Amino acid sequence: MASQNGFAKFSTANGYERLEDFLDNATVGIHLVDKEGIILYANKAELKMLGYSSDEYIGHNITEFHAQQFTIDSIFSKLLRNEQLNNHEATLRCKDGSIKDVVINSNVYFEKNKFKHTRCFTRDITNNKRVENLLRFLNKAGEELTATHNTQEAIDKIIKLIVPNFADWFIMNELRDDGFAHLVKMAHVDPEKVLWAEKYRRTHPIDFNDPVVGSLGWVMRTGEPLLVADTTDEIT
Repeated sequence: MASQNGFAKFSTANGYERLEDFLDNATVGIHLVDKEGIILYANKAELKMLGYSSDEYIGHNITEFHAQQFTIDSIFSKLLRNEQLNNHEATLRCKDGSIKDVVINSNVYFEKNKFKHTRCFTRDITNNKRVENLLRFLNKAGEELTATHNTQEAIDKIIKLIVPNFADWFIMNELRDDGFAHLVKMAHVDPEKVLWAEKYRRTHPIDFNDPVVGSLGWVMRTGEPLLVADTTDEIT
């Protein structure tokens, strides 16, 4: 008899029930996958980390949730050879579309030399990765800034570090004495979008009286920095 989370439960064996309770309430993500990649079980921590319900995750192929196909291919290749994974880095796709950086520890349970299922333990290292990347960026930016005395050249080097490592867009405007915002630099992972944005800026100049909080006019008028997670046409 299967429980709602997909883990086998035997009502006549209290030991199995206690084991299920132990696994389901562990603080680290745990999941089992069969030889075909179908998720047989996932505990609460795993589901919470990625934002899925049990029905949205259990019974699906694990490849649906890996952001990089070559990573899951490598994982399965090693497990099929009965190799143990230790702190194997991967990226998983959450329900909201965001990506989690994780490390996976896993091995395979074989029964009579037949692959029954994996035993996978998943730990979220997204914040650690962000800090590492930020420190790497700051160190590199410092090196670039001290290596040149040309302001424009320094800006160009910093932009290359930011796009696409930290952002898709980079736009720098300068408020000058004439009261107008002048475009200093613009970059995008897709160069064609830069041409579109430059044309758009010529026909849609920045309105310094724009009341929309987070708009370019509002930021430049108030001098208040603002991080906007989701941009809208009004803010743009």
